[in-house]
Amino acid sequence: MAALAAIGSIIGAVGTIMTGQAQAAAMEYQAKQLEVKATEERAAAQREAIEQGTETEYIISRQRAVAGASGLGVLDDTVLKLASDTAGAGRYRQLMTQYGGKSRQSGLLAQAEAARMSGRAALTGSYFAAAGHAIGGLSTLMSGGTSLYQKYGGGGAPGAMPAYYYG
Repeated sequence: MAALAAIGSIIGAVGTIMTGQAQAAAMEYQAKQLEVKATEERAAAQREAIEQGTETEYIISRQRAVAGASGLGVLDDTVLKLASDTAGAGRYRQLMTQYGGKSRQSGLLAQAEAARMSGRAALTGSYFAAAGHAIGGLSTLMSGGTSLYQKYGGGGAPGAMPAYYYG
């Protein structure tokens, strides 16, 4: 009976390690998905910033066309100041968009690292739990072995002769 308990403990230990390995693999997969998403977030922000730059150029072009048609002229101080302000606001929007993308990327990369840490912790925990199973099984086996020793003549009263002693 003790041997069966020990075998059960070994199977439990192996199962515990396999569970830890599966959790670590799942966390690694999640981390890789987060890294992909982080790259996509950064790229999307860069594309949006480029579109904002193009939009700003269109706005400035429209301002110049309206100014030219109104008779002010493209080189008028008011027109130049308006174009400068528009360019500055457009550049600010671009930089804020890029910052937002980079910030989201950093957050996702931090989540990926946290997932990896969680996977490593699960794997380490599984090793300790498996060691506990194995030690429990060994303890059960040893306690069963001691009782067998006593049962078959090794552990009687102090000074008593074993049952198989014919001397």
